[in-house]
Amino acid sequence: ALMIMGDIMFLQRDVEGAVANYKTLLLSNPNHYEALSRYIQILRKVRRLTEAQASLTQAEDNHPRSVSPAGLFYSKGLHHRYSNRLVEATKYFNYARRDNEWGEKAIVNLIEIYLNLDSLNMRGGSDGAHVIGKSCVIESLLQELTTISTNSRVPKVLDGYYLLVKERDNIDLSKKCFAEIIQKDKDYIPALLGMSIALMAENSTNKARNMLKRIVKLPYSQQYSEEFEKTFLLLSESYIQREKFDLAQELCKRCLDYNKACFRAWKMMGEIMEHDSMPKKAAECYKNAWELQKMTSPTVGSKLVLNYMKRQHHIEAIDVCATMFEQFPEYPEMKEELFKKCIQSLRS
Repeated sequence: ALMIMGDIMFLQRDVEGAVANYKTLLLSNPNHYEALSRYIQILRKVRRLTEAQASLTQAEDNHPRSVSPAGLFYSKGLHHRYSNRLVEATKYFNYARRDNEWGEKAIVNLIEIYLNLDSLNMRGGSDGAHVIGKSCVIESLLQELTTISTNSRVPKVLDGYYLLVKERDNIDLSKKCFAEIIQKDKDYIPALLGMSIALMAENSTNKARNMLKRIVKLPYSQQYSEEFEKTFLLLSESYIQREKFDLAQELCKRCLDYNKACFRAWKMMGEIMEHDSMPKKAAECYKNAWELQKMTSPTVGSKLVLNYMKRQHHIEAIDVCATMFEQFPEYPEMKEELFKKCIQSLRS
């Protein structure tokens, strides 16, 4: 009951109530791994992921030796994935993948990590370079998932993505995968999203956009929160390209309503604020994106510096520049273009 109440509170924007419900449940039963994994997902979406470590430690300390640790491994994998520690995440998901209860979820996460689906965009996304050398692993995982999955549509959708990411010549095969699912269930959101991305890859932009709009009109479901988020982002990106900034902003806000840790939404909001000549708000948005990406994006860092300079916040701009010099020594032009501008503005 506490899990259900927590989910309801989260959807109603009662973040404190949702977190409190899960905390109460995990204090009384620290090895309730379904609750722990859900708690980690909620903390991530409200930018409080660091709070999950205490519950993970408590679960590990109280785990009975006679019980399989797969649920704990899965929860650790999830925490590492959301913290962008993908090597550690794959290690723990691999530990959990042979378990009857947690294996399917673990394998899905492994495939998603290897495919790097978050990189897909309105241009059809990936050149497939990141799956070179991983094809055998991905194909083995897909076969394993097909064998154990309780829902045949799940591996079929991932297979469609794999075909698309591996090689552009596979677009028709990828579309066929998604179409077969949609023929049986016209509102199956993962397949609709996959078809949208396949259409982008073949430059059928209008068809892709219409399919994304179709998803947006469907009732929001926590079960497909990741798919809705990707839909909001892709459609928002499309609107920005067409300079329909009001529509793009509305979708970014919807995305952030459900996941405040979505750096792509913050980045696009920054672009929208820049277009509207609002450097203060643009800087706030880029700062969120910069921090959520653990200060690893030179593009976002540069935009943050430029908007700090527009606001005469030169010290903050220099601080970001210093971080960028440490993170990206391979970009010496940044020193010329950004740092010197900051110093000149500070002196003037």
